[in-house]
Amino acid sequence: MSRDVRPLANVMAHDIWAVEFSHDRHLAKTAHFIATMAEARVASRAPAFVGHEALVCAGEAIQLQLAARAKLVELHERLQDVAGQVGVPEYAGSGGQKPEPGTPEPRSPRELEAA
Repeated sequence: MSRDVRPLANVMAHDIWAVEFSHDRHLAKTAHFIATMAEARVASRAPAFVGHEALVCAGEAIQLQLAARAKLVELHERLQDVAGQVGVPEYAGSGGQKPEPGTPEPRSPRELEAA
């Protein structure tokens, strides 16, 4: 007898979407901070070299964030492949819709195992 993995898939889907949302928020905040640094230099009429190394460092940080996001996209694709292999339809746990940020989390894998 095979076990219904849809409740666990629901937990995993909720968590991956939460991680993706969090990464996008951090990207947006980092981009905003980079813009703030550049605007501050312009507003202060400081020479271009003032704060240049900090701006470069922030640019490197956002590149690393984008690399991490690319890995999350790859992970999501692999999880979708696994879901197909075990017969879980896409977005099975959410009625076909991604949960809104802040949606209460579904039961944890440990709670599902105990049930």
